[in-house]
Amino acid sequence: MMSSRFKIAVATIAGLVILSASGAEARGPRPAGPVRVDLSASAHPIGAGNRYADTAHRVNTVRGVTTHAATTATASAICRGCSAEAISVQVLYLDRSPTMRLDNVAIAWTQGCASCNATAVSLQVVVVSRPGSLITANRAAALNAACNACHATSGAFQLVVSGKAQSRFSATTLRSLTSWASTQALLLRTPDLLGLSHLQQRLALKRLAHLVNADLGTRTLGARARVSGQ
Repeated sequence: MMSSRFKIAVATIAGLVILSASGAEARGPRPAGPVRVDLSASAHPIGAGNRYADTAHRVNTVRGVTTHAATTATASAICRGCSAEAISVQVLYLDRSPTMRLDNVAIAWTQGCASCNATAVSLQVVVVSRPGSLITANRAAALNAACNACHATSGAFQLVVSGKAQSRFSATTLRSLTSWASTQALLLRTPDLLGLSHLQQRLALKRLAHLVNADLGTRTLGARARVSGQ
């Protein structure tokens, strides 16, 4: 018989998986709104001892239309000794958007395995100019079920800054964003205080915001970090 806590955790994971599936295909903006700009990384190894990693990157520009963007990373391990790592890095430039809905989700789980690991990191960086209404959601979930020596961790990081319409990241900063996300995945895979500390993750995101603002001359509207691990 499953405990109430476990049932709630399973239901939460299932709901977030449904959301992540909606972002499984990256779409370019259409001429008229509203538009969706979605990106997802997904890592699910099959077979004992296998390791699978998926990294997704995308840069999009949308002007003058209502925009819904979903950035997701999902990773699972269900086989003995296997590991999964999913990393999504999405950069959005939104100019004169009347309504913006920004969803960022990282999900990781292990089930029915031994010595298995799953790590998911999703980084969403949004530069807005002359914005309208803004709705944001940033979520992370991790779950271990019926397994031995298993480790599931996830981190969702969302950064929204305001600047000029022509603001664009340098190639160096774009590379730094990818490197930053990879570093967070490495820390999350390390089962110590640094890897799972919410305070450490918030400080890391604050340093990233400083880098972004220094490059673009922008100011931070929102910086959100959520970490989950078992």
